[in-house]
Amino acid sequence: MRVLLALVVSAAALADVPSVELRASFDPDTHAIDCVAVLPFPKDTLRLTFLLNPALVCEEKGEASHGFSVTKVGPGANGWTEWEATFPKDTELPPDVVEVRYRGEIYDPPQEETGLRHVAGGRTGGTIGPEGIYLHGGTAWYPVIAPMAKYSVEALLPTGWRLVAQGNRVKESEGAHAATVRWEDPVPSNALDVVAGKYVVTDAESDGVRISTYLFEEEKDFAQLYIDASKKFLAFYSDLLGPYPYQQFSVVENWFSTGYGMPSFTLLGREVVKMAQRYTGAVGLGHEIVHNWWGNGVFVDESEGNWCEGLTSYCTNYYWTEATEGPEAARLARRKLCERFTILVQPDEDFPLAEFMSKETETDNEVGYDKAAFLFHTIRRRIGDEAFWKALKAVSTGFRGRAAKWSDFGAAFQEASGEDVQPWIDAWRTTKGIPTITAKLRVTDQSVDVDLSIENPLPCVVPVFFDMDPPQTVEVTMPGSMGGAGCPKKGELKRAIVDPDFHVLRRLDPVELNPCLNRTLAAKRRVVVRPTGGDKAECEAYAGLVERLSKEDGWEVVDDSADPDTLKDASFVVLGRPGVNALLDKLLAKGALPEGVTIKADSYEVGGKACGEPSGALLVSLPSPLDPSQVMTVFFGLSTESATRSQRYLFYYGWQAWYVFGPDGKSSDRGDFPLARSPLDLEPPK
Repeated sequence: MRVLLALVVSAAALADVPSVELRASFDPDTHAIDCVAVLPFPKDTLRLTFLLNPALVCEEKGEASHGFSVTKVGPGANGWTEWEATFPKDTELPPDVVEVRYRGEIYDPPQEETGLRHVAGGRTGGTIGPEGIYLHGGTAWYPVIAPMAKYSVEALLPTGWRLVAQGNRVKESEGAHAATVRWEDPVPSNALDVVAGKYVVTDAESDGVRISTYLFEEEKDFAQLYIDASKKFLAFYSDLLGPYPYQQFSVVENWFSTGYGMPSFTLLGREVVKMAQRYTGAVGLGHEIVHNWWGNGVFVDESEGNWCEGLTSYCTNYYWTEATEGPEAARLARRKLCERFTILVQPDEDFPLAEFMSKETETDNEVGYDKAAFLFHTIRRRIGDEAFWKALKAVSTGFRGRAAKWSDFGAAFQEASGEDVQPWIDAWRTTKGIPTITAKLRVTDQSVDVDLSIENPLPCVVPVFFDMDPPQTVEVTMPGSMGGAGCPKKGELKRAIVDPDFHVLRRLDPVELNPCLNRTLAAKRRVVVRPTGGDKAECEAYAGLVERLSKEDGWEVVDDSADPDTLKDASFVVLGRPGVNALLDKLLAKGALPEGVTIKADSYEVGGKACGEPSGALLVSLPSPLDPSQVMTVFFGLSTESATRSQRYLFYYGWQAWYVFGPDGKSSDRGDFPLARSPLDLEPPK
């Protein structure tokens, strides 16, 4: 989503949406902007107030006629400056619009994230510089006069520069000394974002929508991949959610780390653009495209919390998998949502959906994106597919250019299905935590019953599968903490499984969780074991990893001479191969590895994949041999070079038990180990 400071949008604020026209000249070398804003003027009060970035200064006289003047009032909201444009009280015929000219320098170099994984991207209050221009709603680089407005911008830039704004590109030209472009946004918006740089532009068209890529010279060859993927997603989601709100969609490259969706374009960092084969999937590009329906087409009334990240995630990160890969892939996707929440959200860090506004941390992501997505899945299962998608189409068209809140979705679901789901939405929105389910099986000659107990209950439908002849599934609506499912006994009962397909967002039992790097990173006590043996250069190859982990809160660093017993209550990362890390040698001597996993100084084998080449590297996570409830993660290369090369994206490979790395330093294969039987997979007494 976009960077935006708080101007809370409500439906009432959209009754009369003003239009703002900008004519801006940019000088990247001096960080300067010189702009004329054409603003609607309220004739009844002869007074217009607006907010502006404090680095920008207005011409106080403004237009020469009518005695019009612009005056600085003082500090305003969000650290911006409040200005006032007025006419004398005796003015008889003030104009419908006024022109306000302002200029200044905006330069806040982006600050990159320092955490292990990309969560929110680089941060800047807005910047104009030789590397590029990025100005967003929080910059207040234009007069902010209302929570929502229709925007147009005409920009003058140096030759060779191209500017992207939201809406439609209506004209563009370039001369020997300057380039100009005009963008118009037909849909009211809560901000105006612009990005500019020395781009190579590629245009295409699909079903009346212009699709463009704005890429730097080095990445221009990725254009067709992004265009083809955009065509695919625009067609699919236009059918599912209603017409695409704009006539243009652009993929824009940024010089610092971002993954933002703005109205009619997405802004992707250079490293993301280079991962085109991976990022052009639904979780990446598809997610940003669907924000044009949710968040940048229908805007968010934050009075009840931010719903749009959860709905966008449900439509893309989850539903694309269900629609294109089938039921088993969808089951695994739901399981992954449960696993992620269980691992990444500690109960004392959890919070209600109503409090989610934007993503700053992993916990924000799991609550605001994944928990909210599961709420939409829960509603869909209750009211059925036809009513669910009909309701979403009604919201996407009926609230276009307006702000919606959770209760507006509740009303749409009720209109489409006849069922009042608002109490369910309210319970999910205001309740902290997710359910933990326990179950007990009772079998008699006549019946089989499963008693359910739910801690931290949320309204949901819990399926219980009885493996008999014939098989039977009983669905239990659970508004409370106790309940059960039962059916007549027909033939031999082999087992009963509660929620076998993960249709309920719930905390998983530890035995249901894969050992993986992210479990180690999220553990209450976590330790990194530094290697000291072998070649000095090889030990130093892991120094960067040790330093990165040591800068994160809660990490302990120990040498490989540490007594293994001191790690009994910890999850830990062991760096270095046998012979380089002495603690690993001790654990291997005690039989720390399960069947099918072999680790030696010059080779490894895991998941049937064997490597004895110096270019190989391995990341593997296992139940700790010191305490099976904890995780031991081992990372090493079979040479100094492979250990160094494979570290770059190490913390993006967090969700599976093992990864093997090839000569290019990227994961060439991955997999998981078999898990123990779930406590919700119940066998009848013998």
